[in-house]
Amino acid sequence: MAKKQKTEVRSIIYTVKRIAGLILLSMTMLLLPLSANALEQLQSFVPLSNKSIIAVLQNSGYENWHFYQPSSRETDTDTSSSSYLDPLSTYPIIAFNGNNTCLIVLKKIDNQWMVSSATSQAITRDRFILTGFSIDEHYSEIERIQYVFFDFEDENGELLTLNLQLSDIYPSCFASIHRKNMDLILNYDRGITLQFDFPFLSRCSYEVYPKQYISFKVDEFSFAECPIAIQDFLVPASISSQREGAGLFTFPDDSMEPVLQLSKDENIDVFYQPRMTDWVLAYYKDNLLFAHGDDISLHDNY
Repeated sequence: MAKKQKTEVRSIIYTVKRIAGLILLSMTMLLLPLSANALEQLQSFVPLSNKSIIAVLQNSGYENWHFYQPSSRETDTDTSSSSYLDPLSTYPIIAFNGNNTCLIVLKKIDNQWMVSSATSQAITRDRFILTGFSIDEHYSEIERIQYVFFDFEDENGELLTLNLQLSDIYPSCFASIHRKNMDLILNYDRGITLQFDFPFLSRCSYEVYPKQYISFKVDEFSFAECPIAIQDFLVPASISSQREGAGLFTFPDDSMEPVLQLSKDENIDVFYQPRMTDWVLAYYKDNLLFAHGDDISLHDNY
């Protein structure tokens, strides 16, 4: 009887070990793609080569992080070399630690580099992967502004570029977002300007208003909360014209013929505005068109 019990115990132990082994193997297989993706992502970045800056970062609490410098956009300039850094007083670094990503901005004070700000929220957003980090290496000592670019790819393979302006004179801030055929110009504390192309016409600019206030300062900006698509600015409205219908125009110009005519009470999405103006930008059947402000009635709560 005792021998039989020992055999059963051994069988149970063997079964448990086998199940544990299978679980561990399954977890390893799940992690392998993530590790491969992380490795592939890091291979597109340039490791920071300036040892003195690395020491500053490590002494500032980033001992176990991996640091990357911005690549130059047009040449093979080493952007962390002494000759490149000499005229600068600010410098951006990207740091990785596991799944954590951080933008670190260094500032030169009395010829010594130190961490000025560090933020993760400025360059992280669900379903977007950071794929590029570069800088316009043609620094002007008159403007004293560095143009830094962060390239992202979403889950559908569509590209987005976020532009940061680091200034030695004025407050540094994120300045623009480029996606597909439109640009969002981030006007520091003055809102956002949407720029887009008209068919057969020049580029059009239009002031748009986020539904909540957004700061573009380096240490306050949140990429996840910033609107990046046309749909992020739209609110529901309807045609309220007392005439037979309301016209939609390709350009805010009464001398042009409307391309579409909408009936009274027909629903339409428009860009939110705190007050109605002469012309309103509307989004109708995947087209950006203009309508007279007095022909539009916003739905309740807007």
